[in-house]
Amino acid sequence: MEDIRRNSTSYKDFFVALKKHSKTFKALTPAPPIDTEAILDEEILLAFSDRIRRASPLKEEEIGPPFLSPSMDMQTAIEKTGSLTYNWRLVQSGIEALRHAQRVLEEGTKFHGQKILNEIELIKKKFEDEILALKPSVDKRIKQLAGERDKKIENVVRGAERKMDALLKRKRKMEDRLERLEEREELYRARGEASRRRKDKIAERLWKKRVERCRAEIEGTSEEIQEILKIMKFVNEKKNDSIKKINEDFLEAVAREEKKIASLNSSRDRKVSAMQNELEGLRRQSSAIIAQIKDLIDQMTWQASKLKATVRLGGEEASLIYLPFYIVKYESRGKSRYQIHAPATAMGYGGIVKNIQRAILSFSLDSRIRLLLRPVSKAMKDMFALLEKRMHEDEALEKKMVEAAISSNLLLAQDFRDNLDRGLEELKNEGWIKQEEKDSILSAYDLELALPRVGEAP
Repeated sequence: MEDIRRNSTSYKDFFVALKKHSKTFKALTPAPPIDTEAILDEEILLAFSDRIRRASPLKEEEIGPPFLSPSMDMQTAIEKTGSLTYNWRLVQSGIEALRHAQRVLEEGTKFHGQKILNEIELIKKKFEDEILALKPSVDKRIKQLAGERDKKIENVVRGAERKMDALLKRKRKMEDRLERLEEREELYRARGEASRRRKDKIAERLWKKRVERCRAEIEGTSEEIQEILKIMKFVNEKKNDSIKKINEDFLEAVAREEKKIASLNSSRDRKVSAMQNELEGLRRQSSAIIAQIKDLIDQMTWQASKLKATVRLGGEEASLIYLPFYIVKYESRGKSRYQIHAPATAMGYGGIVKNIQRAILSFSLDSRIRLLLRPVSKAMKDMFALLEKRMHEDEALEKKMVEAAISSNLLLAQDFRDNLDRGLEELKNEGWIKQEEKDSILSAYDLELALPRVGEAP
């Protein structure tokens, strides 16, 4: 951005800087995903958050040892939380830097785009002034050329008319002569015919010769008249050609004058088009880079949201959360299996509609207990189901969990028998179990677990 900012005084330099950095942001990639070493997804974290809001903090003397040793101590947890917070702030800083870069580009593009538009207006104004200044002289010159053309045409027409007048006079003269010759020929023919009738051979030959001479003169006069007509046609064609040439020369001269204005218009259009192309190129290049920046911002915003969801508490302190759950071991004929029970809440019997209370007692004890106890959340239930599966697959994990469970066996607690009796009595009073079921459970506890063997404690 500093390179672009340094070149922001001239739009040409700004455009060059944009081209230089056309792939700078495309080549950038967000920081690689940060390994938070988490096994809990966001849904489970929300479930924890809900339980924490409902739970009460334990006093220090009430905190006992956890079943399994933590994978990290308090100081390491604080450091990792601080590292996540630092990375979140680093990503946020990167987002702000990208947004700043976007603003710089948008402002620079707007600024230089307006400069180009202003320059286009200046170009148009400059050429408009030149055209306005030139147009009167062009119009005057065209008017002058038109006058010169009219004068030339007038001279050509006048010269042609003079020639045509002379030719017409000569033509009329020849036509008059032709008419006289034709009349004379008729006269000579008539006299010759009269001589023939009188059988005057000498007179007949005389008039015949005169007719022949008259015919020769008639033919000569007719040819001369035809020649005059050809000359008249030539004069007329020459006049028309001259007028045509004068008009063509006039139009060419007018075109040369008008080209002066057309040339200015073309120069203006070329320069304006070039500036508009630069503006479009500037905006296109800027838009491409801004799109790359926005894509980076979206990726980093997503990354920041994931970090923020991971670090919901501040980095100044760390908290250890104790989550109770139960492991039960079932053993039969040398085979054993384990079942993990996730935290659950007990449903109040008063919440059940009266007309189905009687039907509940017809359910099996197992079904009634499942109806009584509801998982805290599906996400937490799924998490413990996954833990149970891993326990069956991983012998080392199974061994640690069994050792922790044996050392914290609730069935061996000093007051467990009394608590069990009191709890079963409450369930019986609420209608969840029958008296014989309570007695059966207590008898089984007294019989089977009065002297528990090592490794069998649930």
